[in-house]
Amino acid sequence: MGKTRLALRLAADIGHTFTGGVRLIELGDVHDAGNLTDTIAASLAPEITAHSLDDLTEHLATQRALFVFDNCEHLVADVAVAVEKLLRVCPDLRILATSRECLGIGGEATLALRPLATPDCHGPSSLSLLPSYEAIALFTDRAGAAVPGFGITEDNQFAVAKICQRLEGLPLPIELAARRLRALSTQQILEHPDDLCCFLTLGSRGAPARQQKPAFEPGLELRPVPRPSGLCGSCCRYSRTGSNSTPPKQYALVTPPRTS
Repeated sequence: MGKTRLALRLAADIGHTFTGGVRLIELGDVHDAGNLTDTIAASLAPEITAHSLDDLTEHLATQRALFVFDNCEHLVADVAVAVEKLLRVCPDLRILATSRECLGIGGEATLALRPLATPDCHGPSSLSLLPSYEAIALFTDRAGAAVPGFGITEDNQFAVAKICQRLEGLPLPIELAARRLRALSTQQILEHPDDLCCFLTLGSRGAPARQQKPAFEPGLELRPVPRPSGLCGSCCRYSRTGSNSTPPKQYALVTPPRTS
């Protein structure tokens, strides 16, 4: 389960406790920080016009609501400023944010998401046990939607397990790989490990733009990073030939209101 889906599941589970309702604020396609206030306002109601954060907080001051800010990483500094002010002025507001980087504000609690569990392709495997692995279950579910009747068999079990392993158990790449079964077999996908990212070019045309781009940037190699002892969660290092570049971890962030 990816960070967006996890946040939406949580919001659905606890939404009934918020008399002001739950509002999803999708930031994946918002590239100009100047549009942040308008984006938040538009998620509340089309008729709301907020020219500044002050206008917005005045409208929300007495509401008990849950705001889900999705994909904050490219606007993290501006989102942090907005969230901090909203929570300071609106004591009954709750914020759930997803990002690859912490907002870095007071009262913030973070939950680092682990990749989905994958089987050990080098050891003995049991066909009956494969669905118990989260990555395999996700691949099978999405593959079944793309190719009705798809299932894990003795013929394809190794290829499916290897694909999920090479994709590091990351939900979005696994989903996109499964959709490619409309045109390719699992073995054909597996036989192109160096060009796997080329198979992950398009998601659903109705999906957010971030899901219609390659899951991995061409020229980047995905390598596991050892998890330090005592730390929860995991991250991956993307390295380009001749350089090392490490993107932030993937987080679901729960930010309670600040107290004075």
